[in-house]
Amino acid sequence: MPAQGQALDATEPSWPRLGGLNALTLPEYTALSGAQLELFGLLQEDTALVSAITGLAELSRHAPPAPAHCDLRLDQFLVHEDKLYLADWEELRMEDPARDVGAFLGEWVHRSLHAIGHSSQTAAEAFAASGARELGNRLPFLQAFWSGYQQAGQPASHGLAYRATAFAGWHLLDRIVAAGTEQTRLSALDRASTGIARRLLCSPNAFRDVLELSVSPQGAPS
Repeated sequence: MPAQGQALDATEPSWPRLGGLNALTLPEYTALSGAQLELFGLLQEDTALVSAITGLAELSRHAPPAPAHCDLRLDQFLVHEDKLYLADWEELRMEDPARDVGAFLGEWVHRSLHAIGHSSQTAAEAFAASGARELGNRLPFLQAFWSGYQQAGQPASHGLAYRATAFAGWHLLDRIVAAGTEQTRLSALDRASTGIARRLLCSPNAFRDVLELSVSPQGAPS
């Protein structure tokens, strides 16, 4: 956290780093694991996905900034004596609030996919359907979060919901990168999750309602 009276960092987070979707530097290449290199190879060959991520970054760059954690995961929420705390503020900065909202949503999508497991023999549509059922069991958490966000007076607009849905997909990719640190190959679950992340990033409007991101009347569309 910054010292009292000190301005928050206003620079863009290092991730997503769009340059890495076009080419990796030699130091980056040698530092990545086999699984991470495999993932970047998949991303770099997917022009539609690269375009979606580039578009998200551009929309986010022009969104009204707010103090944002920028590294949000459920395991960073701690409960002590019935009080909820959020840890690890190293990436705190002024940023698009959709980044944190999307990370929270993406965490539940991530947990839903990992709850069902996956093998190389599982059809993509069957995996997506099972993931949707698991996510349905967790929707009350998403609904409570989104409702509380709006009741707190935050500017919950259609534009924010759109970007947050896309950032949920980006969060899935972020979790795959983190999990692949010591892996030589992407697992079947990682590859399937990459497909779900792609859908969220490329078609946010199609999944916004699935994540229950309705906007209250006071949240004017942007």
